[in-house]
Amino acid sequence: MALLAPQVAVLARGEAIERPVYDFSTHTRVEGRTERVEAGPFLIVEGLFALYYPELLPLYHLRVYIDTPDGLCFERRLKRDIEQRGRTEESVRRQYEATVRPSSIAYVRPSAAHADLTIDGTGALDWKVERVVTELRARGLLAGAG
Repeated sequence: MALLAPQVAVLARGEAIERPVYDFSTHTRVEGRTERVEAGPFLIVEGLFALYYPELLPLYHLRVYIDTPDGLCFERRLKRDIEQRGRTEESVRRQYEATVRPSSIAYVRPSAAHADLTIDGTGALDWKVERVVTELRARGLLAGAG
């Protein structure tokens, strides 16, 4: 977290950052490796703890929480971790039960209270994306984004 809030603030000002490279197979940063990230017309901060840290909340113009049942979260994580990260089903299940689900209950789900808009994370996304776009327009956040 010590690096996340300052880097989000820099991007929000329209400046580039050097983001550390993360190795999902070892759950650690790759020492000495970064990727340059250029600021764009929008900054989307996405992640399980995006609404948890108080230092980040003032940097956001719109806070969206996607509410998804635990079972579906696990199914999606299992598929992603096996297909994209080369993990075994057993290792994914073990990590989910030991750390992911308890952290979700303790930290992630309560952070929904900081959201301006809560979206259902099941089913088709079409109308849900439209809700977000409508809210962005209502806040004047789409001007000049063309």
